[in-house]
Amino acid sequence: MKKYEGYWARLRENNPEKYKQKKKEQNRRYLERQFQKELKKNKTEMLTKLEGALKIYLNKLTRILYDDVLPKSCKVCGTEDDLHIHHIRNTYPIKKKDLIRLCVEHHIEEHQKVN
Repeated sequence: MKKYEGYWARLRENNPEKYKQKKKEQNRRYLERQFQKELKKNKTEMLTKLEGALKIYLNKLTRILYDDVLPKSCKVCGTEDDLHIHHIRNTYPIKKKDLIRLCVEHHIEEHQKVN
């Protein structure tokens, strides 16, 4: 049995909102550490070519940090269905000004412009 297993179970039962926040913060710290490790391997600040674990960690970290902060509609058409967070510039640390929320259709269009 893990040392904190009882703590997490009690917290989840007694205060679900605080449990959710703590787990989110724990997950964010983990992803931050993993991302830092991958970033050291690639030795770059501007992430021009994201591959493998680096891309996965950046996307998960972005969702954790900014999903609640960004508008809940596509910046182009205003729809609230099938939304993605688009990185205008892939930089680390992640900055809100480099992110926009787009629907799937406009997200694909945006990536086709770049390529």
